Amino acid sequence: MYELLVVVHILSAMVWVGGAIVLLLSFRGLKRSDGQAAVDETMGRLEPVMNRVFLPAPLLVIATGIAMVSISEAWAFSQTWVYLAVGLFVVVLVMGGGFGDRMERRMKEAREDGRSLPDVFDKYLRLGFIEMGVIVVILFLMVYKPI
Repeated sequence: MYELLVVVHILSAMVWVGGAIVLLLSFRGLKRSDGQAAVDETMGRLEPVMNRVFLPAPLLVIATGIAMVSISEAWAFSQTWVYLAVGLFVVVLVMGGGFGDRMERRMKEAREDGRSLPDVFDKYLRLGFIEMGVIVVILFLMVYKPI
């Protein structure tokens, strides 16, 4: 059972990180695009994939991680690296979830006002790169379990 959890955990983490990279690159490309049609087309393609694939992946990562710590004799919830990883995971979820909703609203407002969207994408990209940095720290903790 532990081996299966490890495989699902790693595959989910790959989808999560890969999805984050795809989103960051997509928004970086949209920042450079001129027309609203490009934004609508890209968002139309990304939204279903985000909701069905990228968003469930981090939930699988945390669920399988908790399950692995629960059934393993080598790991315990009292270990510092587990506390840090779970805490940083919550930070990433709050950053992504909280900002994602705000970004959607700002995009809708900009569209209604006839404004361009680069400033909305700039803010998302800045937060996205910070979020990726936190994810790299989580990955480091998961792989090396330093403390």
